[in-house]
Amino acid sequence: MKKLFLLSYCALFFTLSSTAQIKLRLGAIGGVSVTGLTTGKGVTNFDNYNGYNVGLLGEVSKVNSVFALSAGISLSERGAIYKTKESKSKYISLPVYLVYKYPLLKHLSVYGGLGPYASLRLSGNSYLKGVGDDENGRWYAERFTVGANGKLGVELFKHFQLGAEYQRGFLDDYKSNNYGAKNSSWAFNLGMLF
Repeated sequence: MKKLFLLSYCALFFTLSSTAQIKLRLGAIGGVSVTGLTTGKGVTNFDNYNGYNVGLLGEVSKVNSVFALSAGISLSERGAIYKTKESKSKYISLPVYLVYKYPLLKHLSVYGGLGPYASLRLSGNSYLKGVGDDENGRWYAERFTVGANGKLGVELFKHFQLGAEYQRGFLDDYKSNNYGAKNSSWAFNLGMLF
């Protein structure tokens, strides 16, 4: 029993000493978004939809490193407008970024990041309104989608982030019998990390 206790203590000591060089920051982020759908050439054109996004954010990096791994969970409203009809849905998204930060001044850094995201449609319109007169011509909403995202911004006082993010879907958000439409959205966010 003493050997097990001693072994556990040693393992805990080595774990803590190795993680002492790791910096973890948690925070919240929110803002407005402009979402649209990209389709094939000659297919229906949709107008952009203005929505919102809010979420939690975490960032892990080594102390004094310019690279960080950032991940979060966010609730966002995405949609599209066809003629005068508006279709919108709420999504829960899990974005992951590899982030590079470059310090410009003592209290000002610029950052950029790239990575994948996955989204799950929680609620909203099950198809795009106004497109297709019957069930055969409708564009139905998909439940799950993945894509890539990138972000650029500035960080003030090592706590406040002001930035823009772009998402581009790899899988269709909406599908008809012959066509698909993928997410293409911009978000402008304010975040706070501690």
